[in-house]
Amino acid sequence: MDAKALRQHIYDMTETEKFYKEYYLARSNQKELNKFLANLNMDEVFKKHLLILEIEETIPEVFEDSFFFDLSNNDSIVVQKHERYSPAIEHSHTFFEITYIFDGQCTQEISGSTINMRTGDFCIIPPGIKHSISIFDDTIAINIMLRKDTLHSMFYGFLNTPNILSSFFLNNIYAKKSK
Repeated sequence: MDAKALRQHIYDMTETEKFYKEYYLARSNQKELNKFLANLNMDEVFKKHLLILEIEETIPEVFEDSFFFDLSNNDSIVVQKHERYSPAIEHSHTFFEITYIFDGQCTQEISGSTINMRTGDFCIIPPGIKHSISIFDDTIAINIMLRKDTLHSMFYGFLNTPNILSSFFLNNIYAKKSK
């Protein structure tokens, strides 16, 4: 795939994004929302890990490593496009998340603070921090998720270099309270 095809592919809506856009639009009208919810195939919802605010069982309290990673691989990194129109659910996880805004703008709520992000911005969220992201347009955000074990094993040399970024990662790998 060449750069032009890759760029187009990034902007194409996935089936999950189409689902979330339909859900997002239905939520603006109670009658439409009721109809949308009544027509859900719950087996598919759970199989695809779809998040539905009105169905508590679809919203994990914490996103564990097992939600995204192959646990048999300690050096796993997951890179994926953030699913546009997905519900802005406050959550935390057991891994580091780097959000990069490839094109557009969005809002991140992190520990009660609002951060407006735009093209070229990135944000590193350590494990255990409550946050949510709102993307309800054509903004393209890329999520890079790193397990603590991955950081420790793959970036050992970097983590032993004294600088602000390595200090941030080390403090959030070993500290009881993340910041």
